[in-house]
Amino acid sequence: ADVRSTDLMDGQMATTINGKDVTISINGNGVFINNAQVTMVDLVADNGVVHVIDAVLLPPVTTVVDVIVNSPDHNTLEAAVIAADLAGTLSGDGPFTVFAPTDAAFDALPAGTVEALLDDIPALTDILLYHVLPAEVLSSDLNDGQIATTINGKDVTVTINGNGVFINDAQVTMADIITDNGVVHVIDAVLLPPVTTVVDVIVNSPDHNTLEAAVIAADLAGTLSGDGPFTVFAPTDAA
Repeated sequence: ADVRSTDLMDGQMATTINGKDVTISINGNGVFINNAQVTMVDLVADNGVVHVIDAVLLPPVTTVVDVIVNSPDHNTLEAAVIAADLAGTLSGDGPFTVFAPTDAAFDALPAGTVEALLDDIPALTDILLYHVLPAEVLSSDLNDGQIATTINGKDVTVTINGNGVFINDAQVTMADIITDNGVVHVIDAVLLPPVTTVVDVIVNSPDHNTLEAAVIAADLAGTLSGDGPFTVFAPTDAA
């Protein structure tokens, strides 16, 4: 738009072609665009007007962390990200895709879960990183049945059906909050990374079918799927 000096007002916000806003300040020291002072005004051309300023305007950077911090519905996630010392990491270049559980999603966990996680930073970090993909994935990039590997190293599954879009069992309630270092999708449940046990290793091994059958026959699968920790010396089928 053609904005002359006479059109400017103190406190005015103007959206640039970049898509981000600049703020006009008018005081006893002069006219400022953000922190840059206007030194010459109203150089009128055939296709607009030029105002000379004494500093370069740098667009503000918005990160996925800023979205979480500024959201009134993500206070628990904000506290968890800060406690796990991930705010700096997720403010980096990325790009990141964050599936952001709401406060209501955290409240739906069993009583005491959040407090326990805040006291167990490695477990908290593991869960938080299960909500982050190391790429910018928009809703238009998602396909039904798609598998995506999180920064945690474990996979999430995308389901798209008549009821909506789901990441594992969590529904996406708001999609495509785009930032300068990625995108945030709001979800209605906390994603818990799958637990792999010594029994899973045995069951998933093509070389331990006999051991698998023996463990099941001895009714030890439940025991060996417990907290442990266990060390298992696993004979192969050939053994």
